[in-house]
Amino acid sequence: MLEDFLEVIDVEVSPREIEWVDNEDGGEWVETKPAEYRSQTVLREPNKDTKSQSDLERVINLGKPQVVVDRIRELVNLTNQWNWCYDYIYYLNDMEDWENWETEVTYDDDGVELYRTEKPEEPIEPLRPADIVDSYARELFKRDREVAVSSITVEVDDLVFDGDELSQGRMTRAIVSLEQDEEMPWTLADNTIVSVTKDTLQKALKLAGARQSELWIDVQV
Repeated sequence: MLEDFLEVIDVEVSPREIEWVDNEDGGEWVETKPAEYRSQTVLREPNKDTKSQSDLERVINLGKPQVVVDRIRELVNLTNQWNWCYDYIYYLNDMEDWENWETEVTYDDDGVELYRTEKPEEPIEPLRPADIVDSYARELFKRDREVAVSSITVEVDDLVFDGDELSQGRMTRAIVSLEQDEEMPWTLADNTIVSVTKDTLQKALKLAGARQSELWIDVQV
């Protein structure tokens, strides 16, 4: 229950006033007006185990186990709810002050109005945050897509090539630089080094690009 996290405290709204009074002993400070206090409801204690959206994105990008990602997501939601609760409590106190507002008017010695306090605008209620399902799902999709693309391999003429985005870039540069019948050494997916032709790299690049497109669709679905 919300009440379990709340407590009522006294907040000073007007300090006490004192003045110096001379006496036989030389004088002393005497209180002429006591301090004024009002009650205010606050959170009993702040949330100590807090996590942010960036923390969630970080563990997802680091490829942490799903149980870790889910726990961070729960803590991010808890942090958001605590922050909302904090804002809402102070909103309730502001609303109480606003509803009980009394205009104060200051007059001069002739009874002419000098100053009038104006009622402030009504406090705006803070919106309660929703569960971070959308952003959470989006980050998971990005991670799964990156993992899938980074694991692409394709086979051409019994040779297995790495087909990730970095390898595709290397293939593209090699194809541009090679003559049609020229060969160059290439490291395969199993780290074996072989000689490949421009035609072989073109086939591998085409297959890798097609596989990447398929994976983007498969992961998104």
